[in-house]
Amino acid sequence: MDAASRCDLKVFERLIRKWSPRINLVAPSTYDQTWERHILDSAQLYDFLPSTADKVIDLGSGGGLPVVVLGVLAKHRGCRIKFTAIESDARKCAFLRTAARELQINLSVITSRIEAANVEPGNVITARALAPVSKLLEFAEPLRVAGGTCLFLKGENVQNEVSEAKNSWQFEAKYYPSVTSEKSAILEIGEFYRA
Repeated sequence: MDAASRCDLKVFERLIRKWSPRINLVAPSTYDQTWERHILDSAQLYDFLPSTADKVIDLGSGGGLPVVVLGVLAKHRGCRIKFTAIESDARKCAFLRTAARELQINLSVITSRIEAANVEPGNVITARALAPVSKLLEFAEPLRVAGGTCLFLKGENVQNEVSEAKNSWQFEAKYYPSVTSEKSAILEIGEFYRA
């Protein structure tokens, strides 16, 4: 990670610590691990963005993980990716807008439930710590352009979630080990259809 990205992400870390006690951006038990557990975990997703990525939609953005982190990395690598955060909690949206403004990233924040969001579809859909895979695909279906990619940061139940999702969806999944936790994985899903 370059020095400018690290500097901006340290600013973001301070914002999370400042706002989180009031609006629960991350679990209190993880405050001391914000950099490793949340920011670096989110940063690893950047390398999985397709080279064609130009519009990334993050579902249930909450504390900006991974969308703000990805926005910072894109900014410092000169990428013109447009990021959209969908979050239903107005307080968390205020946080996201503050982070976007202070970090000067290309991020639009939509205050809406995911299923009611009125946004132009994107070619990458991301989510972290939001819902099981089957629900994530349901959310992603109307928001993803044909040929788009879903990148989900998942925990230790990812295999079970994928098996369950295949009862309702047809898709192929690729798993990549997390660099921050041996129990976690990055799940990549390309085309998917209702079974």
